Amino acid sequence: MAWGRNSTTITRFVLLGLYEFPKLTIVLFSIFLGIYLLTVFWNVSLITLIRVDSHLHTPMYFFLSNLSFLDICYVSAIAPRMLSDFFQKQNSISFMGCTMQYFFFSNLGLNECCLLASMAYDRYAAICNPLLYTAIVSPAVCLQIVTGSCLTGFFGSFVQLCALLQLHFCGPNFINHFFCNLPQLLILSCSDTFFFQVVPSLLTVIFGLACFVIMISYGYIVATILKITSAEGRSKAFITCVSHLAAVTLFFGSGIFVYMYPNSGILRQNKLVSVLYTAVIPMLNPLIYSLRNKEIKDALNRWKKRISSWYPKEGFKWTPDGSASCIMDGQTAWSKQSLEEADSHRNAPLEGNCENFKTVAGGRNNTVVTKFILLGFSNFPKFKIALFAVFLRLYLLTMAWNLGLITLIKMDSHLHTPMYFFLDKLAFLDICYVSSTDPKMLSDFFQEQKPISFMGCTMQYFFSSLGLTECCLLAAMAYDRYTAICSPLLCTAIMSPTLYLQMMIGVYVTGTFGSLIQLCALLQLDFCGPNVINHFFCDLPQLLILSCSDTFYLQVMKFVIAVIFGVASVLVIMISSYIIATILKVSSVEGRYKAFNTCASHLTAVTFFFGSGLFVYMHPSCNNSPSYDKMASVFYTVVNPMLNPLIYSLRNKEIKDALKRCEKKRVFSHCH
Repeated sequence: MAWGRNSTTITRFVLLGLYEFPKLTIVLFSIFLGIYLLTVFWNVSLITLIRVDSHLHTPMYFFLSNLSFLDICYVSAIAPRMLSDFFQKQNSISFMGCTMQYFFFSNLGLNECCLLASMAYDRYAAICNPLLYTAIVSPAVCLQIVTGSCLTGFFGSFVQLCALLQLHFCGPNFINHFFCNLPQLLILSCSDTFFFQVVPSLLTVIFGLACFVIMISYGYIVATILKITSAEGRSKAFITCVSHLAAVTLFFGSGIFVYMYPNSGILRQNKLVSVLYTAVIPMLNPLIYSLRNKEIKDALNRWKKRISSWYPKEGFKWTPDGSASCIMDGQTAWSKQSLEEADSHRNAPLEGNCENFKTVAGGRNNTVVTKFILLGFSNFPKFKIALFAVFLRLYLLTMAWNLGLITLIKMDSHLHTPMYFFLDKLAFLDICYVSSTDPKMLSDFFQEQKPISFMGCTMQYFFSSLGLTECCLLAAMAYDRYTAICSPLLCTAIMSPTLYLQMMIGVYVTGTFGSLIQLCALLQLDFCGPNVINHFFCDLPQLLILSCSDTFYLQVMKFVIAVIFGVASVLVIMISSYIIATILKVSSVEGRYKAFNTCASHLTAVTFFFGSGLFVYMHPSCNNSPSYDKMASVFYTVVNPMLNPLIYSLRNKEIKDALKRCEKKRVFSHCH
């Protein structure tokens, strides 16, 4: 004992996180995951746009791209750990892990303070000295400023790290926060923290001088703007600065509130304000700097024109499968007549015009399309009967195997566990998923024309978007396997009936929300030209090709949803790969084999589903080959739902035992 304290050294801390809201765990996890993904996506997009557009190669956008990069690193120092902690019983973190988390967080935060001050100076030079701007803020000066910001941020955080490593922790180890923040660590220290209390306040003052630089810069800016005679000139100058002022106010306001206050009595408020500057502000920054920014909008329009220039302008083109396509305004419009006459015109020259498809306004007809024609597998007319037999067999097997699996799980009490609860829902989803496309596809094999109404087409796509729900469900199943293998003793406590019911509700709500967004976007499209869809069901990439509307933003939305639902789910599944590390620690060969066997089926299903899905939806429609898309779509809409019950049951001992028990019950009931 020393000074009335236990001399035991603390080697781990427990992060309490947002424990005040236990009933909102799933909701909060979904919100913070959405914020993190949007932050990364928007900032990466802004960096990419600035890099690819030469008009944005100016000091202002050089600083802005560095700010976006900082925000990605800044939020990644906190968010992944916070998200993983939502479903942990004890959110422990080692002392070294805690100090390094605070070091990176502090380094990036102080760096951002200096960078925001530099951006204010850049605006001052641009508005107050426009003729000398390129000389004052030259590329060499920009590079020196950013290097200085990085070094200053590093030095400030290194001073805090050295001070932090001098502290002793021998009492309670519970940090009432969602990350390792200095004020909370000072509360837990056994050392005399008076001088360490002064350090963060002093650094806040020193780096708060950045605020002073910003205020001086904007004082001169406002004085200069008021001298401008034209209202339009004043408005343009104010708009240039207002985005930076908004970002500065949010960042410095929330940061100073936390670090300039004493530690006692405001823990909950600190936590809420910390959410603002660690999660929300990095997400808002790219929006703040781009929503009202004409140069960013012009860059987006230029990029859109560059993408549209990849399309041929107009004319007929014969495809390798013998069909003809009509190219109009850079988009492919399939002509049924050309398909029927493909054999007689195969040697026709590629040039020509699309007069039959020309329209009143901008070369398009104003008539609204009310029906579409699905070409299906019309390019294989000789194999019609064989294809029908194959797809009918696949559909019946899918229904039989998935229904059989659902029935077995319901009947056998030994399978009433979280793993089989999720597997039961996956089988149900696969039945609904395959039934949204297969019956229509099978009936179309024997129809001369394969019409489908516009509303029928949009609703078919809406229900085929059950694939988004399946993405989330596969991620939930990966987390279940993670808890079962990495925390076997706590598995029943972590994966309680309430939790996996909440997870299922979250899965359905998230999938439905994603489908509704696409449905609403689809209903905004105009279809006034060709109505022939070169596919066996109504899929978004093919509908975008036929639309008369500007589909650039819908192409982007399709890509974003693929990223959010595909890449995010894959990320969760990869995070769950901690399973492998745990399995390798198992000493017995039999134990390792059993653990790997448990996960192999899920990894196989994930690989098949995500591989084929991302192939279709992560490609831009202009680059997609219809034949390749069709084959990939067959895989994830027909084959994968049939394989899932086999993948999860063929090498599954529990399923085999359940089948044996069911067989014994049947024999016993038959005998009596």
